[in-house]
Amino acid sequence: MKQNKIVPDGVDVPHLENIFNATVMYSVKQEYITNEVVSILEVNKIKHILFKGVVVKNLYPTPELRTMGDIDIIIDSNDQNKR
Repeated sequence: MKQNKIVPDGVDVPHLENIFNATVMYSVKQEYITNEVVSILEVNKIKHILFKGVVVKNLYPTPELRTMGDIDIIIDSNDQNKR
């Protein structure tokens, strides 16, 4: 069944689809890396808190579209020199 789409003149749908796909992939990679970092912190018993965007994005209807440039993690000052 073919879906009818209303697209304004001049809108490059394939380009928008590429941007959407790239944004979702970036989000998935960020989530993977965040989980890896959190695992390392937990294994080393380093107290930490995730905050700002990485937490707020889960409140969005489509979390992958809540883009972020970085992941904010606070660690306990007593653990800052642990390796």
